[in-house]
Amino acid sequence: MARHDRQPGYIKRPIYFERQAIRATHLTEEQAFQDRIRTMDTQFYSGWGMVCGGGVSHSRQDNAWAVTVYEGYGRTPLGNPIVLESSVDLDIHDRAMQCLGNPDACSLDEDEQNEKLVCRGYLVANYKALEERLEAAAPDHCHNHDTQYSIGGYCYGVELDFLCDKPYSKTHRPCSGKMRRTLLTHQIFPCQQLDLIEPDHPYADCLILATIFFDRQGIQKIDLTQDRHQLIPYPVLLSYLVCMTGAIDDLDIDTPVEKPKHSKRLLDVYKYDSAKGRKKTVDEFAVLNRSQKKKLRDAQLVNAEVIYNADMESLIEVLGTDKESVVDDLLEEAKEKMRREKELPVFIEAIDVEQHDAVSIDDIDMLSAEEKRKLESADIYSLAGAATLSESQLVDNLAFEESRAKALVDTIRGRVFRVTPG
Repeated sequence: MARHDRQPGYIKRPIYFERQAIRATHLTEEQAFQDRIRTMDTQFYSGWGMVCGGGVSHSRQDNAWAVTVYEGYGRTPLGNPIVLESSVDLDIHDRAMQCLGNPDACSLDEDEQNEKLVCRGYLVANYKALEERLEAAAPDHCHNHDTQYSIGGYCYGVELDFLCDKPYSKTHRPCSGKMRRTLLTHQIFPCQQLDLIEPDHPYADCLILATIFFDRQGIQKIDLTQDRHQLIPYPVLLSYLVCMTGAIDDLDIDTPVEKPKHSKRLLDVYKYDSAKGRKKTVDEFAVLNRSQKKKLRDAQLVNAEVIYNADMESLIEVLGTDKESVVDDLLEEAKEKMRREKELPVFIEAIDVEQHDAVSIDDIDMLSAEEKRKLESADIYSLAGAATLSESQLVDNLAFEESRAKALVDTIRGRVFRVTPG
């Protein structure tokens, strides 16, 4: 069965063979194939926008509506060239007046004295067929009547226009955690368009040159960055990065690098135990009724640790705007359920205490199941919490064997703390 050229993963391209009768359909299909390849390359790989030039300025002071567009070069979302070979003066008065009645393009700019209607429009460059190229339908000697002409092609170029509505949106992608992890671990990049403009979009073959703000008296401001796409060639970008790297090195060459210092502090600074909080489910909270507990479970706020780390606005949104006092009590109870009761009576130098505080005793391989149950009975749920116990406490209060108590203290406390003179 023949594959349709619009099926995912398939692009139709004609195949030629000897003595074939080439028809217009075949050549048109070849053009469509090349156009689609160029569009995908532009959308996924090389990008689109103004490469250089194409600036816009308010040209004459005696004409409040005149702008000058300077020479430049760019590429549309479909991969077609925007070539501005020389400077062009343009009067946008008539088109701008049409925007004054558009509520999406205009807004009131209010100040203390009066209010003024300020509108926004977009100066764009369209890649389009500007002229038809007429050719004879047949050679003169093939008929004895007047020669008929048909369209044999188009002359393409750039047409400047002024729009009230934004033709497309400019996407700003934040440097997300996923992107950082991708760069750090050299994983495969996600397949996504740089800024997707569908090929059948009415403005898929145009570029925004400037965003122009105006009122009834004339142009007020011309913005060349807000909505305009800029496409930086690789050699230019590489040179810029090399230059910036050298400048940063010059700034830091005489700056001594300070080594991080471990801070000495009392153990009760780390008085909340994450692993203990994970054991305290939302059903154990006394300040909540049954429906409130269900709301928290539905919002994935299932234990004291999650509730303790949640911001107050999120909790109010879950429980209701009239439940601020309940949220206050809920946070206090979450703190109480996570509070570590055991503390070392000496000053210590913390070594990643917060990291070890999140390690559950279930993940400590040297402990047996019975020893883990004994620690949980004393409200010890984390690696950092276990390090607060002394040998005598393990033996006298939790019925540990002396050899096991010594091994636990030497191994676990040595991993979490380094004791210093207090």
